Amino acid sequence: MFDVRKETVRFGITLFLLVFIFAGITGFQFQLDRLHQERGLASIRTTYLPPPHIFKPLTLGFHLAAADVLWIRSMQIFAEEIGPEDSNFLCRIISSIVDLDPRFYIAYIYGGLNLSVFARAPEHSNEILMKGLDQFPDDWQIPFFIGYNYFYELKDFGRAAQYMEIASQRPEHPFWLPAFSARLYAQAGDPQLAVELLYRLVQGTGDELLSERWKYELKTAIVKRDTSQLDRLVEEFSRRKGRIPGTLEELVAVGITQKLPEEPFGGYYYIEQETGRVKSSSPVKEYEVHFVHD
Repeated sequence: MFDVRKETVRFGITLFLLVFIFAGITGFQFQLDRLHQERGLASIRTTYLPPPHIFKPLTLGFHLAAADVLWIRSMQIFAEEIGPEDSNFLCRIISSIVDLDPRFYIAYIYGGLNLSVFARAPEHSNEILMKGLDQFPDDWQIPFFIGYNYFYELKDFGRAAQYMEIASQRPEHPFWLPAFSARLYAQAGDPQLAVELLYRLVQGTGDELLSERWKYELKTAIVKRDTSQLDRLVEEFSRRKGRIPGTLEELVAVGITQKLPEEPFGGYYYIEQETGRVKSSSPVKEYEVHFVHD
């Protein structure tokens, strides 16, 4: 039988313990911050946060409330001037939050982003976001932000493309995301994967406008693939003959390739003699993603 008085007493004791614990934590952090400022020490946000397997039992079943309190504390820290030296502690506190409340969606998104943007710790950010991907496998934003970290922070275009493609397969993703993923594949040096992805998009969409958009992107990716492959063949010719071929037809004449690819926009491929690179006669923009540097 449910005993209201007993449950009220239990709740009161638990609430008191939580307030006491977190008041102590806050006071201790205040003293650490004061020492930090007075002595010019390196960051000393460190070991007072117990690991989740110890911390969770201390909440006496009120782990969701504890996660909320930790979340508020983490936002206070992110509002301060922080740097990469704070990233280990911040990763621990965000990790504790999502371990206490695995369905705390905002903690994965904003906690992960804050670790990347403010603490400059994209590896820690992805550690949190990967936990979120396990909990919310149908969400497009979590793999998108993992891809962002690989693209912008870590400059790993191959992995960025993989996670952007995962995001583009989730419900409610932005319409431009599949093409963005394809461009990243091309930039990572694998334009054939970009071609395959865009071909699937063309075949799978029933929207006429989107189909035309994907067809254009597909043709652009084909140009990137073909010119990359022809560049390698021109380099092979140069190694054999000690010169740049005058035309691409020479590649066929010496047996380096059996035939030349057709340019998908109706133009033709040619060798730019000044650089030795293969170009398209069609006015196709460079098929890659550009980002703004800090």
